[in-house]
Amino acid sequence: MNNFLTFLMTKKGVLTVCASVSAVAFGSYRFNEYVYDRSVFESLNIQFVENARTADGVEQLSVIEYGDTDFDLTTLIASSTGDVTLPVLDVTKVGEQTLTFKVSMDGQEREFTKVVKVQDTQAPKITLASERVTLSFNEEYDVSSLVESVSDPVDGAIARKSEETAQSYYEIEGSIDTTTPGEYVITVKAVDKNGNESSASATIIVKEKEKTAAELAEEHARKMAGTQVPAYSGGNTVADAAMAQLGVAQDCTSLVTKALAAVGIHYHGSPAGYLSLGTVVSAADALPGDIIYYADGGVGTAHVAVYIGNGQAVHGGWKGTTTVASAYVGSGPVFIRLN
Repeated sequence: MNNFLTFLMTKKGVLTVCASVSAVAFGSYRFNEYVYDRSVFESLNIQFVENARTADGVEQLSVIEYGDTDFDLTTLIASSTGDVTLPVLDVTKVGEQTLTFKVSMDGQEREFTKVVKVQDTQAPKITLASERVTLSFNEEYDVSSLVESVSDPVDGAIARKSEETAQSYYEIEGSIDTTTPGEYVITVKAVDKNGNESSASATIIVKEKEKTAAELAEEHARKMAGTQVPAYSGGNTVADAAMAQLGVAQDCTSLVTKALAAVGIHYHGSPAGYLSLGTVVSAADALPGDIIYYADGGVGTAHVAVYIGNGQAVHGGWKGTTTVASAYVGSGPVFIRLN
């Protein structure tokens, strides 16, 4: 005992004791630091928003729209303790992705994962130049001109199907024959690179072949053959005189004036002026050779024509020429029986 006390009194003894005390103190500090760090680590936490569940209780993943670069990942977090570092989300990749969120405080860091699903729900957009096109008989027409644009909301323009467009493309289904009058349906179908599909259709109408002036005159002659003579003198003469002018470039009043001249009536004036040349009769009583007056011929101005029977009339100034068309146009016909 005396020897130990004597040792402590020496310089070496003092240093040894100090070193021992320091070691104990440092060890206690490191232990306390460990306990603190552990408590900080354990306190770090992220609570994610609870996922929806199906009717049978199956949890559904959080769905993020393909291409949504504005999606806010913080909306997936209900609460957190510590500073959160957000992961990188690839919105151009469809399917499930595991995101790692990091939370830190006082030098401690902890990771939490969240599985999300990137899903493309937007179908390609097809814009047609028109949904209804009317073509003349034997008119040349390329159905591809129907397509104004086809695009994906995220990936942009989609090209027509070819060997180079394996992932996204559009194709045109249907064909037309402009030598066969009728209605045709052309359908444009598009597929984007994620398999979404869309379609749009247009109706193409091919009109009947327009008859020439000679064909119309021949048809009129056939219709008039063997029919009863009109109830007033000169009716057939006026109708025939009008038919003889088919194909002539002139206005409506010139047509009627020339037709009336065939029966010795010499008059030329405004369309309404021809009302003074006879008596108005009903449509049921109308006969070939009657003059027809229209308050509006269909283009916003008055019009006059010559009735030839069967609901048809000879019109001057009709698309720039004299032709046969329906008597029932514009504001409707007023039939005038010549005096």
